[in-house]
Amino acid sequence: MKNYFDFTLTGKKFLPIWLLYYLVYIIPMGVYYYERYAPGVELHYLKHIFFPLLLIGLLIYYLIAKITIEHVQYGETNFRFGGGFWLFTGKVLLGAFLTVITLGIYGAWFARDINRFFIDNSSHSGHIFRFNGSGSKLFVIVLLVFMIPVIVFALSTIPFYSIKSEPLAFTISRYLFVLILAIPYYFLYYKWLININYKEYHIHWNTEWMPSVGKIALEAFLSVITLGIYLPMAFLRLYTYFSARTIAQKEDGAYIFGYDIEPTADFLFIWGQWLLTIVTLGLYRPWAYAKIRKRILSKTYVTASNDH
Repeated sequence: MKNYFDFTLTGKKFLPIWLLYYLVYIIPMGVYYYERYAPGVELHYLKHIFFPLLLIGLLIYYLIAKITIEHVQYGETNFRFGGGFWLFTGKVLLGAFLTVITLGIYGAWFARDINRFFIDNSSHSGHIFRFNGSGSKLFVIVLLVFMIPVIVFALSTIPFYSIKSEPLAFTISRYLFVLILAIPYYFLYYKWLININYKEYHIHWNTEWMPSVGKIALEAFLSVITLGIYLPMAFLRLYTYFSARTIAQKEDGAYIFGYDIEPTADFLFIWGQWLLTIVTLGLYRPWAYAKIRKRILSKTYVTASNDH
């Protein structure tokens, strides 16, 4: 028997948080990037607001995550979230400080602390979740998948940086290189992230390296060659693929997750919500946020492994 999730947040309820995010983060960040890349623009004071804006974005992320978690429903019972804002603020400020003074090395532990904060403070039917991911493991993932390859690539392409106008092929290859690195990284990151205890269950991905990375690579390739048009379908197919490989395991049994995909209908629905967001310059975003999540979660289920 399939037991489905649901999402009860409405666009109207999400609107105040989105307006706050829009006004104090998105618009200032847009101005920052305009000042940085637009020719002939001299607004030097904006150069000093990038990191403060990142911190503001993280703090508003708390509000978004909290209201999102509390409106996820399973079995007619909503999830609960008990993490305090000031505790989160302290973690963000300390984590950001340690990340800066360690030249980014502490970033893996910072990410662990943020994920642990949201997961460990979430509960359902009175039972709390526990996150098992370690900062050291994430650091190794980042080191091996991103840092070392990027350093090697940068050193091997030093001659190109001395050219006044770098070749287009080099620019394209640089972006492709980062995209290629992102494929195994995202797989390893989410496999690291989906490592949670709930009651006597251990929730994790039961998936293999090569098929999973190949699946991500295929969907990424199709998204790139269609200039992003395929992107919602890529998300849907990856969500379906990895949902089916998410398992809640205990000693005497297991539950598996799944998603009832309707490829064409889901694809058109997401694109419709995105287009409404674009034509309203982002003002429709709260409704798109709520409706897309409701559609996805209301077709996401958990079932006993022997019923699948």
